[in-house]
Amino acid sequence: PLFRSFELKINQIEMDWRMRGPVAVTAWCEKETKEFVAGVEVVYKDEVEGEDRLRFDGERPLLYFDAYELAERIMMHQETEATGSTALPLAMPAGTVRIDLRNNRRLAKKMIGYLLYRYFGRKACVERDFTGQTVAWIEEGPLSGRPKVVGYLRYRLVPCLDAGCLSGWLQVSYEGKSYVYKGKPAVEMEMGLGARLMTGREVMRYGAMDARQRSRLGESYWLVNRELKDRLRIDTDWYSKQKEEVYRKRVDRITAFRKQWLESADLQAYGLHFGTEWKDVGRECVRTVPPVARQLSFGNGTGIEPNDIKLHHPFKGVPNKQYRFIFIYQSGNEALHAMAQKLYCYFAYGSPDGKQINPQLQLGYWLGTVFDKMTCKDEHIEYRSQETMLVDVETALLERQRDPQFCYFAFCVTPYSKLKGVDEYYKLKELLLRFGIGSQFVSTDSISKSDFASYPLPNIYTSVLAKLGGVPWKITVPMGSGRDLVVGVGAFRSQKADGRYVGGAFYFMPDGHFLSFDCFKGNNLDRLAENLRSSICDYIQTRRELPSQVVIHYYKAMSQKEWMKIDRVLQSMKLRVPVTIVTVNKTEENDILSWEPAQNSCLMPLSGTYVRLGGGRYLLFNNDYYQLAQTKKRQWLPLKLTVSRRSASGAALHDPLSEEEEEKLLGQIYQFSRIGWKSVSVHRLPVTLRYPEMLAQMVPFFQEKQLNLKGRTSLWFL
Repeated sequence: PLFRSFELKINQIEMDWRMRGPVAVTAWCEKETKEFVAGVEVVYKDEVEGEDRLRFDGERPLLYFDAYELAERIMMHQETEATGSTALPLAMPAGTVRIDLRNNRRLAKKMIGYLLYRYFGRKACVERDFTGQTVAWIEEGPLSGRPKVVGYLRYRLVPCLDAGCLSGWLQVSYEGKSYVYKGKPAVEMEMGLGARLMTGREVMRYGAMDARQRSRLGESYWLVNRELKDRLRIDTDWYSKQKEEVYRKRVDRITAFRKQWLESADLQAYGLHFGTEWKDVGRECVRTVPPVARQLSFGNGTGIEPNDIKLHHPFKGVPNKQYRFIFIYQSGNEALHAMAQKLYCYFAYGSPDGKQINPQLQLGYWLGTVFDKMTCKDEHIEYRSQETMLVDVETALLERQRDPQFCYFAFCVTPYSKLKGVDEYYKLKELLLRFGIGSQFVSTDSISKSDFASYPLPNIYTSVLAKLGGVPWKITVPMGSGRDLVVGVGAFRSQKADGRYVGGAFYFMPDGHFLSFDCFKGNNLDRLAENLRSSICDYIQTRRELPSQVVIHYYKAMSQKEWMKIDRVLQSMKLRVPVTIVTVNKTEENDILSWEPAQNSCLMPLSGTYVRLGGGRYLLFNNDYYQLAQTKKRQWLPLKLTVSRRSASGAALHDPLSEEEEEKLLGQIYQFSRIGWKSVSVHRLPVTLRYPEMLAQMVPFFQEKQLNLKGRTSLWFL
C-alpha cells in the first residue's frame, strides 16, 4: 500500500545519571562566595525559560544567580566529595541548604548540560547555543586544498528528564558543518562583534566575550562566516553538493557520534550513562494522512503531484478578458534582446526558435487565452541601464495610452537573478503594481539552461496563470470540517530592511482559495486583529454561514498578548467558536529526526506520515516520496508543528486531539503545502505561511510600505 503506518526510530537515546536525592551546595554570585543558609529563597535566572525558584521557609531575601553557575557549583562539590580533594573552597557550614533535584527538573537538566559541556570541553570543542544547550564540535579535518581551514561537525545535545529526574533521554541532532580559519590568530584580523571564534576548546561570539577572554585573542581563531569566506575565497558549499543524501547522512552522522562519544567509558566517569540504541517510536504514535489528501484536480484528470499539470492541463484558465503582454529589457544589450526573443518564441510557438510548434509548451495553452504578435504588438519597453531602469520604465508607462478594456502583464528579462538583484527586483515590482500591472521576472541564466522547457518554463507558466487569476490545480477533497476559517500569518526579517515584517494570508474556502493578503510591521498587532475581522466578515458574506472554527497557522509560538488581541476581535463580533493555533516551524527541523531503517535505503518516511511527539507536538513528513520503490525524491527534513486549542469561551484546552481531529488538521496542513502555485513542485511549507513570508520579504523594500487593492487581492508576488 502507498500509505501505511511504520515503526520508526527517533534521534533520542536512554539516559541515566548518578545524581540522587538532596545535595548540599555552596555557590557564588557576582564573583563572591555566598552560602545558601536556611531561610534564604534562592532564585536562578534562565534566559530561555524565565525564572525558577528553590523555595525555602519564610519570606526572606532573594539571592539571584545564573542557573549554570549553580549547576557548576553542585558538580564541583560532587567531584570534591568523590575525590576527597580539599583544593576547592567548598566546605559546607552548618545550616547549608540541601536541594532535592527530584523536585526541580529544570535545574537537573542544567546540571546534565553542564556535565556534557565540561566533558566535550576537555575532549573536543564545545559551544553553548542561544537556548543554553550544549553543542559539541568534533574536528573532521582540513578543507580540501586549504590546510588552514579546518572543518568541524556540530552536534546539539538536549537532555530530557522523566518525572523524578532520575532518568530520561538525550536528544542528539546534527547541526551541520562549520569551518575555522587557523591561518592567522584572531588578534591579527578585524571582524564584527557578531562574528564567532574558537578560543582554546570553546566557541563563542566576539561581542559576548569579557575582558579576560579577549586577552586571549592571540590564541583564538575566527569561524568562517560569509564575510571571511568571500575575503579569503573559501569554497565551503558542502551542503548543496551532497544534498541528495541529506537524510541518510544525518542519521549516519549522529549514529557514528553516539558510538564514538556517548558510549565512551570516559563519559561514564562523569556520572552519565547512555543507551546503545536509538529510541523506538511506537506504532500508536505514527499515522499517515488519508490517501485522498494527496489528490489534486487538474483540467482533465487528477494526480498526486503538481507536476502532473503537464499531463492533465491546468484546472481553470485565466478570466475571460483581453490581454496585452509587455516585454521589458535593456536596450543596446544584444544578449538580452536575443534572450527576450527566445522567450517570446517559447511563449508563442513552444520552441526556442519558433521553427516548430509545440502546443503544450505554448503560453496560450496554459492560460486558456491567446498569445501572439497582436497581444504583444508595440508592447515592449527598453531601458538604458540598470541605474535608469525605474525612471525609464515609469516614463514609458506614463507616456503610453493604455486601453482600460485590456489586462496588462509584463515579462521582465533581466541579466540577474532575483537574489542577485534584490533591490531592483522589488522596486520594479512595486512600480508595475502601482500601474495595476502584474509581472514575471525571467533571468537570462534560466532561459539559457538546457532544461528550460522541461522545468523552468512550466514554473513560469504556473506562476503567470495564478497571477492572472487562473487556477493551475486545486485540492480534490478538502480536509478539515468544511466550515473552517484558516488564517495564515508568516514573517520575514531582512538585514537590509528596517525590522521584521509580518504578512497575513486569509483563507476562507476549504480548498485553499484565499481572500486577501496584507503586510505590516511586526509589532502592529492592531493591523493583525483588523485583518482577522475583515476576513471573518468576508467569510460570512461569501458563505452565508458562520465558520465552525478558526484555525490559525502561526510562524512562532503565539504570546498571550497576541492571543488577547485575537480574542477581543471574536468577542466584539460575538463569534464564540473554538480556535486552533498551529505553530509551524518554517526552518527544517534538525532537533527531532525520525527515520525508518527497514523499508528504504534513504531512511525517509513516506510523504504524509506524521509522528505524535506528545504535548500537542507533531512531525509531518511533507515530501515527494510516495512509494517505497520510488527512486527520484528530494530528501526534506520533517516539518515541526505544535497545536494548542481554545474553547468557544476562550479558555485553553489541554485535552489531546482525537484521532479524527488529528487526521483532519494534519491532513489540511498537508494539503495546503500542495497548492503553492509558484512552481510545479511540492513545497514543505503550507501556503498559509509560505505566501505571507514571501509578501513580508518584498514589502519592506517598497517605497510606500503598503499594498494597494491589487496588491492585497492577487498573487502578484509569486
